[in-house]
Amino acid sequence: MKKRTRFGIPVNDLMGRVFDLVLLNWTFLLCCLPLFTIGAAMTAMHRVLLQMVRGDDAYFVRDYFKTFKREFRQSTLLWVPMLVVAVVLLTDQILLLPALEGALRVGLFAASLFFEVFWMVLLIYAYPMLARYVNPLRQTVKNAFLVALWKFPQTILCAAVYLALPLAYMLYAPAQPVVMILYLICGFSAPGLLADTILNRVFLAVIPGEQEYQDSNS
Repeated sequence: MKKRTRFGIPVNDLMGRVFDLVLLNWTFLLCCLPLFTIGAAMTAMHRVLLQMVRGDDAYFVRDYFKTFKREFRQSTLLWVPMLVVAVVLLTDQILLLPALEGALRVGLFAASLFFEVFWMVLLIYAYPMLARYVNPLRQTVKNAFLVALWKFPQTILCAAVYLALPLAYMLYAPAQPVVMILYLICGFSAPGLLADTILNRVFLAVIPGEQEYQDSNS
């Protein structure tokens, strides 16, 4: 009889899943080394994580790189503008906002907040959708915002999952070394797994009729 955790999960299965998440995290980080490939790396990671959620994770290394190659163009077309927006928003936060006062500062803050929400919605939904569904990029972006509004509580929950470590890093200085270590171990794959567990149910409920990539053909 297998030894189990307090949640009823066999210990061997739990340790295997942790090892998979660590290996996936390292694979993701390696594929992110040229910054313009981050979009394809995220899409491939979400493909593997969605397979884990559905219990179909036997060939995750193969499927990771197949998805990376298949979705490289669409993921990069999405990611490069997001990267530019992220740089602009960061510049606003560091340089412009502290230098402005009054209505100009309020206006810039409101504009920055709008684009940050826009950016976060794409991060949460677009890459998992690229990993799962056969759609043009424009349709994927449209679906991302429709689902984000339709399933607003789940959107907020996924945002909290992704923002937990960055907020801990920014708001609590003693936690910064721990956060950096977590990011190196499984700080991208583990939050991604939590978010994709939520998103798998969302996708089944909201867009069950969309054509999905088949693992055997992907």
